Amino acid sequence: MDNKELLETIEKLERRVTALEEELGTLAEQMDEIEDTVGELAEDLYSDDEEELFDVQCPGCGELIQVDLGILQEGSIDCPGCDEVLEFEFGCDCDECAGEGCK
Repeated sequence: MDNKELLETIEKLERRVTALEEELGTLAEQMDEIEDTVGELAEDLYSDDEEELFDVQCPGCGELIQVDLGILQEGSIDCPGCDEVLEFEFGCDCDECAGEGCK
C-alpha cells in the first residue's frame, strides 16, 4: 500500500469515527430523556402521596363505600347501591381555616 492509499484509508476512518461520535452523542441525549421519563414515572408510581380513603356506610342500604378527601369536600355522592344521595359536612378544627374547611 502506497502513501496515497494509506492517506485515503485514514481519511475514510476519520469520517467514520466522526459519524460514530455524532451518533453516540444523539444516543446519549435520547438516553438522558428516557432516564428522565422513567424517573418521573417511578416517582409517580412509588410516591407516598397515596390518597387516604374513608369508609362511609349508606344509611339506606347499608353498603360500605370508600371515599377520598375530594369527595368529602364536594359534599355529596350518590350511593352506588341504592342511588340515595349521601351528604357530607366537612369541616376541620385547624386554626388556619377557622372551621370553614381546609381546601
